[in-house]
Amino acid sequence: MSTKQPAATDDQQTVTPRSAAPPSAKTRRAKRRRTLRFGDRQVERIGMPRAPFGDAFHYLMRASWPIFCLAFSAYYLLVNLIFAAIYFWDLKGIENAAPDSFGDAFMFSVQTIATIGYGHLLPKSAFVNAIVVFESMASFLGLSLWTGLAFSRFSRPTARVLFSDVAVITKDNGVPTLMFRVANGRGNRIVDASISVTLLRNETNAEGIEWRRQVDLKLVRARSAVFALTWTVQHQIDATSPLAALGDLAQSEAEPQLVVSLIGVDDTFGQPIHAMQYYDAARIHRDFHLADIATSTPDGHAVIDFTRFHEILPD
Repeated sequence: MSTKQPAATDDQQTVTPRSAAPPSAKTRRAKRRRTLRFGDRQVERIGMPRAPFGDAFHYLMRASWPIFCLAFSAYYLLVNLIFAAIYFWDLKGIENAAPDSFGDAFMFSVQTIATIGYGHLLPKSAFVNAIVVFESMASFLGLSLWTGLAFSRFSRPTARVLFSDVAVITKDNGVPTLMFRVANGRGNRIVDASISVTLLRNETNAEGIEWRRQVDLKLVRARSAVFALTWTVQHQIDATSPLAALGDLAQSEAEPQLVVSLIGVDDTFGQPIHAMQYYDAARIHRDFHLADIATSTPDGHAVIDFTRFHEILPD
């Protein structure tokens, strides 16, 4: 029987059978490698084609602000150094430039690309004036792109959704129930919020091939018209639940993992937002319940104590 695995689909991901020999170290080094993180798990992708310059916009949109500022600074310095080297070929074409002064050539480039306006240093020769034209074009295009990137980063709506660090399995009305907590970290509202929980688990089919399956879990309430404060997500582990067949999740060979996805509309921007969380088996505690965080003051005001948001207590 052939051991070739079928192509993975959106809801089926193949994994290497445990009996298959891993690739040699030499083969692995010869292939492109990239590691992705999914919660506490790391998945290494080998042989995936890369397009570093084609994905530059995507990378800069996801990068942190320090990295973004560092990338812009590197671009700005590099462009000015390149044009300064060109101006240095005809330094006499820059009026008032000191002989053999690369610094003056660099500062002339900075004044040109930033459209500051010439003061002490002025273009004089036809060669320098021609390069000024090309640098002005590069300045207009480059700084427009960086300004657009910065504006897109500032205006992009993001969700500040807080998930409890762990999930619990406790009884609710006598039924074992998976629970975890979600909170809106901002003071606004997430309109028409919906949440989904997907179980990832390893399965072996009749042909002996192991798959990474995705199974959706049915929730007690999967939608909130206005998500402003907190939300306790619940899944009842009855006879039809995929979790019922796994038993002790921590000891299960299926290597279960929960993927939580929340989507909604930010009422401030009126644009869709999303948030994700992963729960491995080690972060799902049986016979524990979530600590109560809702109380009230003597005068009747409701209080939510977020200092206990991640706290769980034994049943």
